[in-house]
Amino acid sequence: MGDDRYRFEATGRQDGGVVKFVGDVTLNADKRVAKVAYDWTLTYSQGGFRTFKVSLEFSEYGVPVTVDRPADVVIVD
Repeated sequence: MGDDRYRFEATGRQDGGVVKFVGDVTLNADKRVAKVAYDWTLTYSQGGFRTFKVSLEFSEYGVPVTVDRPADVVIVD
């Protein structure tokens, strides 16, 4: 894959079928995670499947952020 890209695969069971994740993690020049991209597929035992493509990009490590609490928060006990 190269020094900055790593391949991963995982398989498990969910909802009467088989789930498979296949993707890549890419590091930036500072060796921090820059991107995670993967395919998620659920194949049902009775036939049929669902598949999703996911891509997450990360940047600006160390930059301060401000987080405000939403005004309409509902707390459930």
